[in-house]
Amino acid sequence: MKALAHTVELTLPAPGLCLKDAALAVFGMLGAQEGEYFFRPLANQDCDFGWRARLGDVQLQLRGSIWEQDLPDTRFRVEFAGKGGLAEAERLRQLLAAFGQVILLRKGLNKHQALTLKIDMGKSPVNLQASIDRCAQWLNVSGWRYVEKHFGNGDMDFYWHTRHEGVELRLAGDRWEQELPQEQMHLSLQGKRATVEVLAIKLCARLLGRGIAITADDGALLIVAGSAGDCA
Repeated sequence: MKALAHTVELTLPAPGLCLKDAALAVFGMLGAQEGEYFFRPLANQDCDFGWRARLGDVQLQLRGSIWEQDLPDTRFRVEFAGKGGLAEAERLRQLLAAFGQVILLRKGLNKHQALTLKIDMGKSPVNLQASIDRCAQWLNVSGWRYVEKHFGNGDMDFYWHTRHEGVELRLAGDRWEQELPQEQMHLSLQGKRATVEVLAIKLCARLLGRGIAITADDGALLIVAGSAGDCA
């Protein structure tokens, strides 16, 4: 990358992330795709490697502090170049300062699996319709429509559905009576793995930014405390 402009140093403590996982988490928080691995030899028989991605006109490169890309690391740096690089570097600093966390999906998903996030509705839970409206506002996702499915045994299932950034989203309550207070809302994301991972990170960031607690099924979500150093 020519004419590097701005650098943010990241500290991500134990359990430590490999280079690719760090790229997924950090680039995802910024709204960029995971990107791709790069490697280039240097004149002194050394080498340079990391992950790179694009965010509009901004080029991103992430490097670790150790020389094995598959080993856990705790210190990373993200370099921003291009028009808007300074603003994106500052936004990453603000995201880390606001959330104090980096969100990382560790468990692999295949096309037949959905990732389900459980959203805490707080100390004053409300009925299902009000919970749907509240979650839609928190997530900043529109276009929800009610779906009701009836089964042969007389049972039924109901939820709200929309499609956002290439991912099927389903939002349902944890109580089967619509007028009862909903203590948790269940948000399921289904689609291509990389697309689901990036969108889940973005939605989690929005919820965490509002101070809303999130858990995930099957241990698929790991939230790691993080901090950022100074911009250079």
